[in-house]
Amino acid sequence: MRRKALLKSLTLFSNEIRKRSRMKNPFLDFKNIPVPNKAIPLAQIVRNNRQVMEELLAAYQCLDRDIVKELCRLFTHRLRYTMYKSMLSSKELPKFWASTLASAGTVYESSLRLIRAIQYAPHDIEELCAFTGLAKEADVEQSVPMGLYISALINGLQEHHFELNLHNHPRKLHFLGFRLEEGKRLSVDGDLGHFTGAGLLWGYLNINGSTGSWCGADMTSGRIRITGDALLKTGEQMKGGQIQVNGRIREIAKYRSGGEIHSRSEDHVAGDQ
Repeated sequence: MRRKALLKSLTLFSNEIRKRSRMKNPFLDFKNIPVPNKAIPLAQIVRNNRQVMEELLAAYQCLDRDIVKELCRLFTHRLRYTMYKSMLSSKELPKFWASTLASAGTVYESSLRLIRAIQYAPHDIEELCAFTGLAKEADVEQSVPMGLYISALINGLQEHHFELNLHNHPRKLHFLGFRLEEGKRLSVDGDLGHFTGAGLLWGYLNINGSTGSWCGADMTSGRIRITGDALLKTGEQMKGGQIQVNGRIREIAKYRSGGEIHSRSEDHVAGDQ
């Protein structure tokens, strides 16, 4: 009896195995479907990045030399004005300021036109900062317009958030954040030069470091936050907006028609004028 029962069980098991072997594998239909390889070769990535960088550099070199020279002349003259505290009359100062900002505006507008046809991304801007214009041996005509050019690159993109790490750069960027537009948020790690955030337009500029003189000059709205210190003429010709300095402000500009400037130092706190 036991032998018959065992043979019956083996027969049933064998029949079940044959039945399952005749079942169709549901995954066989997918074996012949081609799967495209979406991986981008490293050489192509490097080639694309190199092409973008070459286009950005070529556009920067196309800035009108005469306009750049005029901006650098006014810029260096402004530095001498600060260093030697030359006295300008109330009539001369607005005229001098108008010339400086007009020259900076011309370089900025020219930059916008030159980059219009270039396809670039936010990471290309940081790579550009590291590649050119900030070398220690760079002359004034190379380093001064770079902040305006980068500001144009930022405003020329649809993205809203930008980050730049400038800690290890021997040259400080001037004019960075120029006319930063509404909805744009630029965060910078490292110290910046003069005219930081000049002409700010509703943008938000966060600096994890210190700035030079004339920070927020001619800004109409928006906010500038500085974790370090600010030098002379902070908020010169300021019309609106807010400047927050966590460190020390060496001098707040006298020529302001509006806006707020705040500092942790009790000696340098000012509001609307």
